[in-house]
Amino acid sequence: MVEPLVGALMAGQVLATVGTEAARALLAELIAGEKIVLLAYEEADTFADPSRIALRAERAGAGWRLTGSKSVVHQAEQADAFVIAARTSGAVGDENGLSLFLVPRDTPGLSLRGYRLIDGGRAAELTLGAVALPAVSLLGMADSAHPVMERAIGYGVLALTAESLGAMEAAKEATLEYLRTRKQFGTPIGSFQALQHRMAALLLEVEQARSSVINAAASLGAGRTLRERALSAAKVTVGRVGILVAEESIQLHGAIGMTWELPLAHFAKRLVMIDHELGDEDHHLARFIALGRGKALAAGAP
Repeated sequence: MVEPLVGALMAGQVLATVGTEAARALLAELIAGEKIVLLAYEEADTFADPSRIALRAERAGAGWRLTGSKSVVHQAEQADAFVIAARTSGAVGDENGLSLFLVPRDTPGLSLRGYRLIDGGRAAELTLGAVALPAVSLLGMADSAHPVMERAIGYGVLALTAESLGAMEAAKEATLEYLRTRKQFGTPIGSFQALQHRMAALLLEVEQARSSVINAAASLGAGRTLRERALSAAKVTVGRVGILVAEESIQLHGAIGMTWELPLAHFAKRLVMIDHELGDEDHHLARFIALGRGKALAAGAP
């Protein structure tokens, strides 16, 4: 898989929606693969909720000054620039008061601390120490970035769920092949009814995950509530099913399923990591419920 896909996809959505002419020129370079631009919005205490962003952006003369940090920015060490979400007004927890800034990687005051993730990828913590930016760095209108971010993050969620589905398919096919070829007592273990039952149950779960991803993709053009509920439903489903597929596939393989020499171990680690990216299963289940309550209240339900 070409990395960093998800972060670049989200940044590209922002640049295409609210970018200046310079930002759209950068978008063309991003699409061509000449530049890497990433969205950096998560912080240590955001828990995947953009309204909890605390990094501050204050006016400084004709420009802006950014102070704060961003957490777990995937493949940040490769980036040429970042789309950084900052709070320009309001309190932490307010959806209003958020703005987006285009920050080149070599901007004075911006530092990175990189590290390896359990799935073999890399991420970094970004620290902005009174980073000075010109006025043109602001993307779109100040204090009004939340809807743009929500939609861009939605594209990222969909990409992650599709990636998860692909990893499930790979793990499933590898497990089926192993059950057909591994012999015990002179017989392929896939002929044992107990293992057949477990594999059949797993196949049904994967199909349910596939349906949720297709539904989320079909809902991207819908209104906010329908779109965001479909995305959260897909993220909940692939989170639950992905971990189940990882666990069952490893157990059906036996000890060899955990070795680095077998691709399955890497798919399993990636499935676990996807559950924690852009909000885990618990976060999206709570969000799905909250959006449903809001829809009911809007319809006049008691």
